[in-house]
Amino acid sequence: MINRIPVTDISPAIYLGGEYVPVKAIPHEAITVSATIFREGHDALGADVILFDSSGREFSRSVMSQLWQGGDRYSAEIIIPGRGDFTYAIESYDNPLATWLHDAEVKIAAKVDSELMCLIGAALFEEVIAHEPSAKSLLKNGLAALNDKKLSPEAKFDLAATPEIRSYFTAHPIRRMAQISEKFPIRADHPRALVGAWYEFFPRSEGAIAHKDGSITSGTFATAAKRIPAVAAMGFDVIYLPPIHPIGSSHRKGRNNTLTPTESDPGVPWAIGNKDGGHMAINSALGTMKDFQDFLAVAKKSGISIALDFALQASPDHPWVAEHPEFFTTRLDG
Repeated sequence: MINRIPVTDISPAIYLGGEYVPVKAIPHEAITVSATIFREGHDALGADVILFDSSGREFSRSVMSQLWQGGDRYSAEIIIPGRGDFTYAIESYDNPLATWLHDAEVKIAAKVDSELMCLIGAALFEEVIAHEPSAKSLLKNGLAALNDKKLSPEAKFDLAATPEIRSYFTAHPIRRMAQISEKFPIRADHPRALVGAWYEFFPRSEGAIAHKDGSITSGTFATAAKRIPAVAAMGFDVIYLPPIHPIGSSHRKGRNNTLTPTESDPGVPWAIGNKDGGHMAINSALGTMKDFQDFLAVAKKSGISIALDFALQASPDHPWVAEHPEFFTTRLDG
């Protein structure tokens, strides 16, 4: 069924796979919502964009305005307060205050139904004050003027339609015949989801020492942390790390992907798990959990976010292989 005041062509809205999927945003972003809104007759309409939080509670409301005078396209901005899931909808309504301001201005100047316009205005002022008593201080002089039989209709309207009162009526309309559209989803992610420059490095490579006998002393979180300010200085804002967990020894590969590694070959970080632990442990060659937390602190101080590879690979040495064989599909070769 079409409403008395239809709302169509709502934007932004993404329809995919038979449903509306979330519009992407970041915290504190201003999103412009627009729609085509119209009605029958000559009375004015109004519309608000309502932002709802994830529980469906109304969080904010913004009054929409025409994109051009006399047009049917309206818009307003909503501010996304933080990360999470939100929805928005558009509420359309009859706007008697805007109707009165327009009609009274035209008719009183033309001396048509002048007193009637003043009576209608007085009734609307009283309705606003009854609904919002705090508006009385602003509207009381205008209401008194509209009821003053000694004043001409022109003088009454001038006192009742000051710029301050017009602004108040625009921001706080009387909403009649209000009807709301369906809700459209918004998802606000971390600001880095909008744009980010990523830099990948292996902590074991930063500060590593190659000895004359061919052995290598691994870099650590502590040595890698010293590199972070330089990464930030290059304009990067995300450091991407490969897995930092213990590395398996079974089927380990060596330099240049050789199948005959030496004891000094550290293995591939994606072969996660050995006797020291799996996805819940940290490779002892890199340091301790405390060392990793210190690494994160240096990154935060430098304005760098850390992206850790969520790797589901597991070495045959992973503790979960024995503890939870149902987690894995085992190939015929083991």
